Amino acid sequence: MKILADILLMVNNLSLLQTSNQGKDENSPLQLAINYINTNFDKNLDLYTIAKNSYVSVNKLCSLFKDNLNTTVIKFLTSKRISNAKKMLDNGHTIIDTAYASGFNDYANFIRVFKATVGVSPGKYGKLHK
Repeated sequence: MKILADILLMVNNLSLLQTSNQGKDENSPLQLAINYINTNFDKNLDLYTIAKNSYVSVNKLCSLFKDNLNTTVIKFLTSKRISNAKKMLDNGHTIIDTAYASGFNDYANFIRVFKATVGVSPGKYGKLHK
């Protein structure tokens, strides 16, 4: 009985260790998702595609981001896209080129999301950072 208890304790500790290391291993589903987003943010991405390329379900993917990064997958993706857009605008690219190269398929949506995230429109941001 003592041996069984010791085995169960070791299994539990191993499980806790794996959970606490979630996202730190380059092959973990979370890291795979982050890498996939970082490489493909300029494409038309959805939760299913990101989850599929991370080898987890959509629900698991959402849980991983919420539990480990305290954000949603979509907010993470949007942040990556806005970060790229800011760099492009800083380098003098047009707003429309920036929108599409940053993964926004709709120009009006890009303007709305950029302003909501950054606090100013892309045009004003570009003028402020020349």
